[in-house]
Amino acid sequence: MKKSIFLCLLLVFTTSVFVACSSDELVQINDEKLYGVWFENFTIEDKNQTSRLEYRFNVDNTYEVVRMRIDNVNGSILGYRYRELGTFNLRNNTLFFSDIRRYVSDDTGQEEVSEIENLQLVSPDSNTIISHKIELRDNERILEFITPPCNDTGNCLALPLLKKVEVTIF
Repeated sequence: MKKSIFLCLLLVFTTSVFVACSSDELVQINDEKLYGVWFENFTIEDKNQTSRLEYRFNVDNTYEVVRMRIDNVNGSILGYRYRELGTFNLRNNTLFFSDIRRYVSDDTGQEEVSEIENLQLVSPDSNTIISHKIELRDNERILEFITPPCNDTGNCLALPLLKKVEVTIF
């Protein structure tokens, strides 16, 4: 009888420890999980196009962000609106972007997009460091930038929820 009570108590205690630990632990993201291409698409209905935001994290800790337009009929890239290059570091699930160079399309003309080599540099080698908390979800296939609370007077932008590009090896 004492043995049965002891085993029941041990089972209850063990179960409660595992349940308590699993819900409160923060999963640490390492660089290897981040490497690759992540994207978010927005449909532009009236033009039958897609606006694609793409982040590429490289093994040498450089990154590239591009905003491009894609033709929904044939899938071709129509051009680019934005490009950002720099370096990144990941610590405690926070991404730190530095050495940032931003390029934008010349919107003074008729065209909304440019070839990537025709984008104009607007912020060369900034000393600014930008940081964002991040989380990986859905079996590490979704990268979410965590938005801090926005106050009433803040100019708040929605941060992306990016999907990982799946690489198929033949």
